Amino acid sequence: MKTELSAYELGNLAKELHMLVDAKIDNIYQNKDEFYLQFHKTGTGKLIFYIKLPSLCFISSTKSNIPEKPSGFCMNLRKHLSSAKLSSLKQHDFERILELDFSSKDKKLKLIIELFSTGNIILLDDKNSTIFSYRTQAWSSRTIKAGHQYSFPPTRADLFKINEEEFAKTITASSRDSTVKTLAVELGLGGIYSEEILKRADIKKEIPPSQLAKIDISKIYSQIHKIKSEKSSPRAYFKDAVLHDVVPIEMHIYDGMEFTNYNSFNEALNLWADKFEKPKKEKIRVVKLNRIIEEQEKNVNELELSIREDTRKGELIYENYAIIKEILEKTNELRKKEDWIEVKKKIMGKYPQAKEIHDKKGEIVVEF
Repeated sequence: MKTELSAYELGNLAKELHMLVDAKIDNIYQNKDEFYLQFHKTGTGKLIFYIKLPSLCFISSTKSNIPEKPSGFCMNLRKHLSSAKLSSLKQHDFERILELDFSSKDKKLKLIIELFSTGNIILLDDKNSTIFSYRTQAWSSRTIKAGHQYSFPPTRADLFKINEEEFAKTITASSRDSTVKTLAVELGLGGIYSEEILKRADIKKEIPPSQLAKIDISKIYSQIHKIKSEKSSPRAYFKDAVLHDVVPIEMHIYDGMEFTNYNSFNEALNLWADKFEKPKKEKIRVVKLNRIIEEQEKNVNELELSIREDTRKGELIYENYAIIKEILEKTNELRKKEDWIEVKKKIMGKYPQAKEIHDKKGEIVVEF
């Protein structure tokens, strides 16, 4: 089940979300970490922009499970954005961040949607000062809190803007043990699109970046710019009749899989979510099995669950490497001059992702 958008996917989606520009906010709804910005656009009618923190958004056809009493945050959004017109919408650099600019008769506001880590929604005034945010957060490089000047997170080199020489310097300077990790983490391309680029370039993903030949780097750079300008071909891929992924372009790494085409990436996300995130209740047919078969099935199910959980943990580490690295480095730095009590206090106070620190085991438990 797709639970997040990569920076590349968000960039593709942002182009389609331009249909919201010039629409006015009609109402806003919230159900825990799910938000519905209901717009009305002349000649089009109602448009519902769905945001699911920490990492998913698209234009939805419906709203669901809306509480009767809106939260304080939802009421604040309504107060400031009611009847405001969306004047522009864009992705911030090559990051999982959307910028929505609103205007009304007497003010201009900016809504920032951060679709990474724990996710956040921040409303700014025309001077980029934070009016309020869904989450109050603090890092070494920035603070998200009412009254504070908003700043974007430190950015990597924009993969689609750097020239080939800069790209070569970046990739060869990487200390990663594989090229796919360098593309995914340091250049922000994400796991599956890094694999796709290397497959198209006919380069093994396990090769260390330090061992890439000049021609290999040139081939990778060329393929990156090809997918940037590639014609949209949204589709859902299925593996053994089970949904595997929803993507905005044809994926060679999925060759051999069955797929369904869609008119837009937003439509693919919307129809996919409607079909797979809201399954209808079905009658369960109970079949009596002997004790041995039941035990075997139980063992197999537990093993499959364990594999899925371990795989997801690995993906989360992959996707949140920068903040994990920062937590580890800061912990090591503090440990040289503070006792463990102070280290725990400062790390867990500064990083909301750090939930537990076990000094005797040398472990930090993080949550994403």
